Amino acid sequence: MLDSQVKDGIAEALAGLPYDWTLIPDEEGRNYLLTSSAV
Repeated sequence: MLDSQVKDGIAEALAGLPYDWTLIPDEEGRNYLLTSSAV
């Protein structure tokens, strides 16, 4: 499980990119799948 502070940092970094990024927890909730779509 990602530390919430780390997750927020990743989300903040991804927010600066010209893509729409989404972190999706897997079935076990241990890993996050990154999905992206061009804005």
